Amino acid sequence: MSSAYIVGEPQKTTGNTPATTPHIPGDYLVCWFVQQSSFLSLPTGWTLLDGFTAINGYDGIAYYKKCASSSEVVPGAGTASSTESITITVRGATSIEADFFSTTSKVATTDAGQAYTMDAITPEFDDSLILYFNLDGATGRHAVPAHGVIELARNTAGQGFMGLSYTYGGAAGVAVAAHDYIGQYTATWGQYFSAVEIKGDGTDYNMGYVDKSKPPSNATSHAGCKWEERDFKRN
Repeated sequence: MSSAYIVGEPQKTTGNTPATTPHIPGDYLVCWFVQQSSFLSLPTGWTLLDGFTAINGYDGIAYYKKCASSSEVVPGAGTASSTESITITVRGATSIEADFFSTTSKVATTDAGQAYTMDAITPEFDDSLILYFNLDGATGRHAVPAHGVIELARNTAGQGFMGLSYTYGGAAGVAVAAHDYIGQYTATWGQYFSAVEIKGDGTDYNMGYVDKSKPPSNATSHAGCKWEERDFKRN
């Protein structure tokens, strides 16, 4: 299993200032920033993953930075009023492979339940963390991942209706399947998809989570696992 994993919960923001997720030195901060019909610019000191324009009337940019301290701040990439973003922290990574950023735009012509197929990608490294981003520009519409991909965050409060999901690759050079996303609403609408590979640091542990309200008697007895405490919601 890859040593790269997502720390805590992704943060979603509507407005020009993205949220900054908790981080420590050596973590990667990754931000997806979307704005309606306006020019976007890469913030100084950050590295471009991808940029796109005129997708259903929205422009977007994805960028990242390796943290030198625990007090980094994620900057915005535009100034328009109709903006939104999703930010995550990735730990246990050595690189984010911009060369493997795959982009595509698809338009459905049928009703709700239409499948949109994300392009397959071929990882360069074993057990890579694969992040998927999707965007729909139409109000009230979104696509959710089918089996094989876990949805992390969805921002439908502002503009662009962004989604973020993930999976893990297998062996290097073996293509990760072209996963489907399923449309939820009845309409003709478009989707933009992208994916990025994140290489782990080679420590080869599995990531586990423990409920802070009901911790196990001895989490350290689970050899080979790295544990992080989380609050779990209950019905």
